[in-house]
Amino acid sequence: MAEINISNLGSGGGGTLTLTTTGTGGASTYVAGVLNIPVYQGQLTLTNTGTSGAATLVGDTLNIPQYQGSITLTTTGTSGASTLVGNTLNIPNYLSSSAPAGSNGQVQFNSSGNFGASSNFNWDNTLSMLGIRTAAPGASLQINGAGATSGTSSLLINNSGASELFRVSDNGLISVGKNVSVSTQSSSQIQAVSGDAATNIVITPKGNGAFIIGAAPDGAAAGGNSRGVFAIDMQLSRTANTQVAGGNRSVLIGGQRNTVGGADAGAFVGIANTINGAIAVALGGQLNSAGGSRSAVLSGESNSSSAALSAVCGGEGNTASAQYGLAAGGFALANLWGSQAYASGRFGATGNGDAQTLNWRYRKAITGTAIDELSLDGAAISTQGRAILVANRAWNVRISVTAICSTAGGTVALGDSYIAEYIVGIKRITNTTTLIGSVQSIITAQSDASMSSSIVTITADDTNECLKIEFTPPTTAAAGTVIRVVATATATVAGY
Repeated sequence: MAEINISNLGSGGGGTLTLTTTGTGGASTYVAGVLNIPVYQGQLTLTNTGTSGAATLVGDTLNIPQYQGSITLTTTGTSGASTLVGNTLNIPNYLSSSAPAGSNGQVQFNSSGNFGASSNFNWDNTLSMLGIRTAAPGASLQINGAGATSGTSSLLINNSGASELFRVSDNGLISVGKNVSVSTQSSSQIQAVSGDAATNIVITPKGNGAFIIGAAPDGAAAGGNSRGVFAIDMQLSRTANTQVAGGNRSVLIGGQRNTVGGADAGAFVGIANTINGAIAVALGGQLNSAGGSRSAVLSGESNSSSAALSAVCGGEGNTASAQYGLAAGGFALANLWGSQAYASGRFGATGNGDAQTLNWRYRKAITGTAIDELSLDGAAISTQGRAILVANRAWNVRISVTAICSTAGGTVALGDSYIAEYIVGIKRITNTTTLIGSVQSIITAQSDASMSSSIVTITADDTNECLKIEFTPPTTAAAGTVIRVVATATATVAGY
């Protein structure tokens, strides 16, 4: 309400009358030239009409006689003319009801011309907090939902065209509407906005929860099974509930129908790859399997790295089934400890490795002078340390042997060495393993003088179905002499 000044009022017949409002009810008051009128709506024009008589209200004009002395102001009702009786000015209260609706803190609104309030709409004036569906808000704005399912929403924001921009459903689902500024493809966009040149977007799961892009886990194909703790799953397409990042701390970046079951394992792209080995990985391709701990399949199709620390570089149908094995090409089989296999195809539908090149190594540190069998893993001889033939295979093997003294003894000095090379044919038919002909020495063995009596023995071990290599230290060695022996074997493999 603006202030209005009227001349010729007051104790001297002149001065200034200031009009203010004071509340929503009670009597008007006149104090030292200030006329306080409660709850008046609209504009009020004041004039003076004389020195005595009744004040009148005509339209929005209040006519008050020039009055000498003090005036007592009261309210008389909700309509009609103001009156001056003695020293009392009676002014109607132009509100049908001056009392607020509802309980303390409830926000007021127009309810059919009266004050209205609701227990679902509350203002905490002390904390400056607004609550919707709560009388005790705990934030600047707190909205409580009407339910706990997707059927109701706590918050909905539309644009001027009534298109949905943002929704928070009562089951916790947050929906973002289409970014209408993108014309090439319908998109919803979340963008970081700040005064800094670069701003991160951070999404943080609670506790050891997973990070998931796509449908929420539901135990069915749509959302999949529960994810592993701290897992990251961004694969959007699956046909089975198991095709998820189920291993603890596992990662599934994309593709379709991939499964990561190993802890700390990952798949990046591709189709229907399975990574169940711990710390294993498949970068891409389809129908690949990385089942060995710390194994890897880089790409290709229908490849398998089933042993610990094995790998398949790519290609099709390759298998690395021995520790440290490496397979590449098409239908190669790396089944010996530390072997590398390469093939460009196969003869039979189930004959992986029946047309390949296979490379592996034997090694052994031999103490003393007694003959000892070399092993693929360098340890005491065992199944994993033997070069076992697959049934119905023939090998044409080139063997290079190098020996060096690592602990001197007898007349063998530190660093004294021996080298030799051989060609040997060997085959295994069902469970019978034999040499093909005899072992051929490619070169005359070369050595330092103290190592010249060293002996390499190559045989077919029919009991263990393997190619056996033994080394006898030189006669000049002593009980404490240590000879380190390495033999590299490269085989051309054919089979049926």
